[in-house]
Amino acid sequence: ASFQVKATTMLGGVTVEEVRAREPELRAAIADTLPAKTPDDIQILAVTAVGARRRRLLQGGVSVEFAVAGFQSQAQAQQAATTLQSSSDQLVTGLQSRGLSSVTSASLTQVVAESSPLPTVPSSTPASAAPALHTPAILTVLALALGASALRW
Repeated sequence: ASFQVKATTMLGGVTVEEVRAREPELRAAIADTLPAKTPDDIQILAVTAVGARRRRLLQGGVSVEFAVAGFQSQAQAQQAATTLQSSSDQLVTGLQSRGLSSVTSASLTQVVAESSPLPTVPSSTPASAAPALHTPAILTVLALALGASALRW
């Protein structure tokens, strides 16, 4: 089985547009906080704006939900989750050095180590429509296998 870490971090001082424009740099900065991880191991799941109701000086912020894949055991994933929880300053520094100089803070608000979901194969045809689309093909195969006379009715 494969394991992953899902986390949400709050970034202060930046906008959603700035973060989305610098997604490769964000993935690299997150990867730098974790030993043996590369930007390719990081998937950004959501980037959303957060209001600045508490303090006007905060100027809002951005919530970034991400997943880190490729852990071989639950223990490795849990260790990475623990590392992420203590790496906010390193993440801010990494983002600032990669062009997101307006980032003022990073705060991990959620982190979970879990089994990675099995990859899903996207289907272009809804399951409910599949039998109707394939019926002629099935009848053709049956006709060839049983002989045309077996399917006359």
